[in-house]
Amino acid sequence: MHGQNPPGGEHQPDGYGQPGGYGQQPGGYGQPSAGHGQQPAGHGQPEGYVQPEGYGAQGQVYGLAGIVRQVPILAVLLIVQGGLESLMGLMLGALGPMMFALMEQQGTGPQPPPGMPNMQNIMTITYIVLGLVILACGILKVVAGIRNLRYRGRTLGIIACFSGLGMFLGGCYCLPTAIALMVYGLVVYFNGDVARAFEMADEGYTAEQIKGCVY
Repeated sequence: MHGQNPPGGEHQPDGYGQPGGYGQQPGGYGQPSAGHGQQPAGHGQPEGYVQPEGYGAQGQVYGLAGIVRQVPILAVLLIVQGGLESLMGLMLGALGPMMFALMEQQGTGPQPPPGMPNMQNIMTITYIVLGLVILACGILKVVAGIRNLRYRGRTLGIIACFSGLGMFLGGCYCLPTAIALMVYGLVVYFNGDVARAFEMADEGYTAEQIKGCVY
């Protein structure tokens, strides 16, 4: 009741009452304001960036292993190797027939025995076929390397690595580097985090954003 002394002899003035909700936290006390402690929309992302759906809870991306950074390096090696193979393919496809034609004009070419097919024609066709095969392998590597720079075309990259076996047909100077690149490429491509990085690229992530996920 108002005007009565509480236990302990203290006197409270008339009209004194316990404030409403005394002993309880005021409304919203201890709770952060809207957006407090939360990451602002678009924080850390370039202007206009739209977070792809379906990858991580609440737009979070799981960390990727450092081998993911090997993909651009592999892409550059594919482009260089493909350029060398393309050059070799052009040489075999063009210089081979030209050489045999020049030998025929000078009369120094091999003369087939009577009743035997002209070996010059056979060798010309062989050189053209080998040159086209090696040229196709080289172009495939160049295309795969360009796509891999943006973490795209993983399957194409695997096929391009196996195409190095085509160098056995020509026995050209590109064979040792083709085998080494095939082994290196397959180790990179079949890594789980690398496969996830290519999936992220398909979902809309840029190469720089994928690299930023590497821990």
